[in-house]
Amino acid sequence: MAYENIELVVAAITGDIYMTRTKDDGAMDTNNRRIATNDVMRAAAEWFISNGKTVAHFGGHGTLAWVPAKEGLTPQEVKAHIDQLKE
Repeated sequence: MAYENIELVVAAITGDIYMTRTKDDGAMDTNNRRIATNDVMRAAAEWFISNGKTVAHFGGHGTLAWVPAKEGLTPQEVKAHIDQLKE
């Protein structure tokens, strides 16, 4: 797959992230694509870790938070940690 017109897109039906060539109308080329969900998630995690970041803000859309692994962290503790990051 050549690298021109390559984009990462989210499939509307499956929710998977694809690395795909896009057509002139912006649609995904189903003949030239591959699922990249795990690669994208791994790269995002590595970005947070290697850059010492805990949040990424997407204006008007939300905040993506990285919560370092700790033994026995409850959902309430994770929420409290995320709320603290927002301050």
